[in-house]
Amino acid sequence: MSESLSKPWILGLTGGIGSGKTTVSGFFAQLGIHIVDADEWSRQALAPGSPLVKQVLERFGSACLMPDQTQVLNRAWLRDQVFRSEQDKQWLESLVHPWVNQAIDKDLNQAQGPYVILSSPLLFETGQNKRCQRVLVMDLPEKLQIERSCLRDGVSQESIQQVMRHQWTRAQRLSLADDILDTSQDLIRVEKAVKQLHQAYIDQHSLT
Repeated sequence: MSESLSKPWILGLTGGIGSGKTTVSGFFAQLGIHIVDADEWSRQALAPGSPLVKQVLERFGSACLMPDQTQVLNRAWLRDQVFRSEQDKQWLESLVHPWVNQAIDKDLNQAQGPYVILSSPLLFETGQNKRCQRVLVMDLPEKLQIERSCLRDGVSQESIQQVMRHQWTRAQRLSLADDILDTSQDLIRVEKAVKQLHQAYIDQHSLT
């Protein structure tokens, strides 16, 4: 029993851009569940002061920096660059992914509770789902995905579609989902669904 408590089982949480992962993670966090956020660790990997920033600067030059801040990466520029060049994309992933995976493993190992959530937009694409005992997929129509992302990020529809082309399709994600959460609903219904899933996960844990 003590080993089970010290090593909570892992729920993978994923969905395409604009699918509501942050909102849903927040609802689970309010219920006391520890969230390991792959996006946040990816941001930390390239935050000012990270040794990885120097390597990015050496490859791309000063164009990858914000014009008014020393050693602060222009993430929008970098994202556009790697989406245009498969070679640059593979190089950046080979730099960032090992650092992020190490940070995620440490975060997961320190988590306590009945289960822990690994939230990642690229859970399947990067093989992070192999760490998980179940996967919960945020799902909504692609048209709504694009609308919400454009409104949130203040970017063009073409920019969002470019991101989506580098993510698994809706059908691919759903084919591997253990649980599906319809995030096209209003927030009250989404929060209610999260509470129901949480209780089901607690009940499942108590039976193992």
